[in-house]
Amino acid sequence: MNKYAQSIVDSLIQKNEEGYITSMDFDTLNETVSQLVKARKEIREQNAAIIKARKDAENAVKAEAGKAYYDALPVGGEFQYKLSDGSIMEATKIETKSKTGLTAACELVNPPEDAKTSVRYPKFWQVVVPAEDTPAED
Repeated sequence: MNKYAQSIVDSLIQKNEEGYITSMDFDTLNETVSQLVKARKEIREQNAAIIKARKDAENAVKAEAGKAYYDALPVGGEFQYKLSDGSIMEATKIETKSKTGLTAACELVNPPEDAKTSVRYPKFWQVVVPAEDTPAED
């Protein structure tokens, strides 16, 4: 048992002169456990929010570069995008009727056998920008 847990246990038990435990404050023990579980939940939620914010910021930077690269491609130009499992898909840029331009409209070069359609709309942060098209850092 670590020293913090031991100090909590020691504060909750009553011993007689010979060292035998005579009573234990279970109400305080239950309240302490409840507070620890609540604190653990809050810490996990805070950490998840921090990780999500960090990932969203990284994706925003990637999306900016991906959109610039995609917009520079001619219709029919080939590019790659990365799936969540890390696999790379090859696609060609297609015309779209959408005026929002929130995704990279494309058609897969080698669609999976079980695909209903080969048209895809990956997010710009998924677009793989070749190293020569990446802006140099100062």
